[in-house]
Amino acid sequence: MNRKIIALLTALGLVAGVGIAVSGGAANAYPPGTALAVAATPQPVKPKGTLTVTATNVKPGCYVTFVIDGKWRTVRANGTSVTSTISAPAKPRTYTLRAKTTSCKGYPEVAYTQVTVKAGNSDDHHTNCKIKAKADGKKVEVWLSGYKPGTTVVVKVSRNGTTYSATTKTSSKGNAEVDIWVKDKGSYLVTATSDGKVLTTSVTVK
Repeated sequence: MNRKIIALLTALGLVAGVGIAVSGGAANAYPPGTALAVAATPQPVKPKGTLTVTATNVKPGCYVTFVIDGKWRTVRANGTSVTSTISAPAKPRTYTLRAKTTSCKGYPEVAYTQVTVKAGNSDDHHTNCKIKAKADGKKVEVWLSGYKPGTTVVVKVSRNGTTYSATTKTSSKGNAEVDIWVKDKGSYLVTATSDGKVLTTSVTVK
């Protein structure tokens, strides 16, 4: 495509969120045909709180730069997903988090998600919630901790528009374990939702 046409399309916003290269090359998403995805947790997050940011469908070896309200963090993807942390903005409102692949051959990929910053109560029982996940074959094992006992949590494992889900309740210690079976190999986004709060992580099924 002519360089002037590409520049014009970009200026008009007609290719926003999609990388374009003048020379040939493959997109920086993986597997081929998928799109970069990004998520942030917890939601909402307290002002200046710690956001855990996760990008999935990343081409192995690429770097991913996360940007929110002028703050940025760049991390290398060893697999097809990458997770890092970044400080939330100080002012309560909704922000856009951007993830962009960098420092690798091919078209850069860009993905966006919304982040809500909201002042919370000191007794918020979700403050210390944590999520962990790992794959054992095509079984995704998810561990939850730090919740109020008896909390109902919806766990979802998603990839390319396909979602597997399960609902659980935390134990008297505020913990829970969920096993979800998936059909295909690849990078999955794992979320845990309860009372409007969302935790995220990622897992790769090989």
